[in-house]
Amino acid sequence: MTRPTTENRYKVHSSYIWLGSLGAAVALLVALVISSGGSLVSLIAGGPEDALVGIISLGSVGLFMVLTCIALVVVRVFSYKHLYFTMTEDEFNLFSGILNKKRVHIPYARIQSVDQTSTLLQRIFGVCTVSIDTAGGASNKAVQIPYLTKQQAEWLRAELFDRKLHQEQASAATIAGAAYASTSTAPSSAAQDSAQSGNVLDVGKQVWDEVGGVFAGSYQDSTAVSYEYGLTNKELLLAGISNNTVFAAILVAIVGVIAEVGSFFVDENEVYDGISSAISTGAIISEGTGVIIAILLGAMLVIWVLGAIGSCINYGGFRARRRGPRIEVEHGLLQHTLQGVNIDRVQAVVIKQTFIRRLLGYCQLSLARIDARGDSADASQQQQNPQAQTGIIIHPFLKVSRVNEVLSGLVPEYEDVPQEVTPLSPKALRRGLIRRCIWQGGGFWCAISTALMQILIHIVGQASIHQEDTIVLLGIIDAVCLFLYLLAIVLFILDIIGTVLWARGSSFAYNERFMQVTNSGFARETMNFPRQKIQFGTVIENPLQRMAKTATIQARTAAGIGGTSITLIDVTHDAAYRWLAWVEPRHR
Repeated sequence: MTRPTTENRYKVHSSYIWLGSLGAAVALLVALVISSGGSLVSLIAGGPEDALVGIISLGSVGLFMVLTCIALVVVRVFSYKHLYFTMTEDEFNLFSGILNKKRVHIPYARIQSVDQTSTLLQRIFGVCTVSIDTAGGASNKAVQIPYLTKQQAEWLRAELFDRKLHQEQASAATIAGAAYASTSTAPSSAAQDSAQSGNVLDVGKQVWDEVGGVFAGSYQDSTAVSYEYGLTNKELLLAGISNNTVFAAILVAIVGVIAEVGSFFVDENEVYDGISSAISTGAIISEGTGVIIAILLGAMLVIWVLGAIGSCINYGGFRARRRGPRIEVEHGLLQHTLQGVNIDRVQAVVIKQTFIRRLLGYCQLSLARIDARGDSADASQQQQNPQAQTGIIIHPFLKVSRVNEVLSGLVPEYEDVPQEVTPLSPKALRRGLIRRCIWQGGGFWCAISTALMQILIHIVGQASIHQEDTIVLLGIIDAVCLFLYLLAIVLFILDIIGTVLWARGSSFAYNERFMQVTNSGFARETMNFPRQKIQFGTVIENPLQRMAKTATIQARTAAGIGGTSITLIDVTHDAAYRWLAWVEPRHR
């Protein structure tokens, strides 16, 4: 495709009309079927008069559906005629709107990333939605160009970055592009070995790439790749099965075992004054508890299996690569996503470990960035897509010992992370036990609430204690409270263990260029970010912390919606103020 002139107008693909109308029509059809349930029942099970009314109602609904679909197509046709984009020497322009005209200007210098997303239906037809993210951050909406063919999208992404680089090179103030581009041109042997990694689902990606779609067009490559890797079969499988449903199932199983052991030692004759009906009720409650726990475990197993399959499909065809100054990540067999970000837009490297990942020695590696908000039409996708909240996941399931290897190949600018860490204050454990296990403890307050509820119910029930129904009801309440007490004990023990892990595993570190903050517990998150990305630093001391000579440090960066505050509680007073002096601006 030739380089456009300032006069050229580029249209989106014509599938914008009928494919977009089809999606809206299907949603409308589902809503009408649900709302017409009464008419369908009358038609099937009612008499002749009811059947006639049902036929008339369904006919009206069908006519409304046809007219609505025609209206949708007409609106999409007119909208399509007024939807196009142009590229001048200085900026990208997107035009849209029938009555209310809209024109979006994006200077090339402000373009930060160009992402692609495509649903399963869009992939079949070879079209996708392109999102252009600018330097406006969270206060700015990502500009979206819908229904471009795959060839158009690849050409547009390459063209925009080419014009951006050309404009930066023409300006005397920017040298960063060339510096970044030359950072990692020759891949190391580790990079070459990693580039060979792959899994069985990569075959599906290769098939998609070869087929492309009905209107996809031929594939167009852009800048040469200096480093690239995928997921091995082991990493893909473990990424799918290591979700938090396993932890929830373990918790339910522990509560169930404690409940069964507790019911074994309970003397029902003493609890319910020897009344046979209450005894039988207690036995039913005990049996019912086991059934409920078994049902919960079965449901969690099903959810876990479905979640594992969904995660494997979502990360099928995963590839992460470095193209000059840009990092690109693509994945997804059914719904395909391609995200990219310039290295100067990366705010932090985030290493996350859930409880299961910590046990296995693996982590999730991601890049935090300033994310522009998507349009309202994509709000649901952003809620469902974990990357919308995490930034860009550059590896979903990586062995902790390989983190430095991947970072050195993909983002060598973040290699110089600090090594000497500063732990929390020795008094942090005592303060954490009080704060996390009592004031914020779920188990402690569960026990208190259960005790108050049990006492109140028994006081109210004293008025009719001689009635057999009241005694049975009190027996049921006591059985439920027993289960809640057992749950509170489990939660309290988990709070204690989590606090000990937090006090021993949390830390912070910094050197000349970077800062690192680790917040630990059952899960662990480590953030590495450059000093120059810190907007401001804060040291907070409440009266109790001043007595314990501890403080809370808080570093504010621009990553994420509205900025990100990285907080660490109960470091020593001296270490906090040494860090604050490090944050202060330096004069060169």
